[in-house]
Order: sequence, then C-alpha cells, then structure tokens
Amino acid sequence: MPDGHENKPKSFLGQAKSEELFAKEAYALKNQLEFFAVTASVFLASKDSGHEPYTPATLEEKMPDD
Repeated sequence: MPDGHENKPKSFLGQAKSEELFAKEAYALKNQLEFFAVTASVFLASKDSGHEPYTPATLEEKMPDD
C-alpha cells in the first residue's frame, strides 16, 4: 500500500470513532495499528475475540463492506 497503515485502516478507525460504533474504551480504538490488528484478527480467525468487536458477525453488523 502506498501509505502503509495510514490508508484504509486509519479512515475506518475515524469512521468507527465518529459514528461511535464501539465503546469509547474499546482497545481497537487505541490507534490505527490496534484497530487493524483487532479487526483483522476477528475477521480472519472467524471466532470470538477478547476485544470488541468480539465476533465476525458484530464486525459485519457495525462495519459492513460498502
């Protein structure tokens, strides 16, 4: 990616924060790297996670693929 982790993960993080998709204290909202790591692990592992969004179904509900 031309701008590395400054691309889509950062814009998705901004969307998640501005639309209050997750609790304000959610670990995924810490920074763009953690947002990418948490959401990618939930998506790729397809199982419950210890961090919000917890499950792929919740991730899909809150951040559908537009």
